[in-house]
Amino acid sequence: MCVDQSCVLSKKAFVNGNQKRIKVMARYVLKNTNTEVAPTYLLKETS
Repeated sequence: MCVDQSCVLSKKAFVNGNQKRIKVMARYVLKNTNTEVAPTYLLKETS
């Protein structure tokens, strides 16, 4: 577990970055109306 403050902050930044990437990818997938891809991609990203 993180005790160091900088470690905690970097972990938060990493999680936030992942969430942004997931949102962008979901938007991209929806734009291309290939909704089949979205759930599997999101599952891979969050696991």
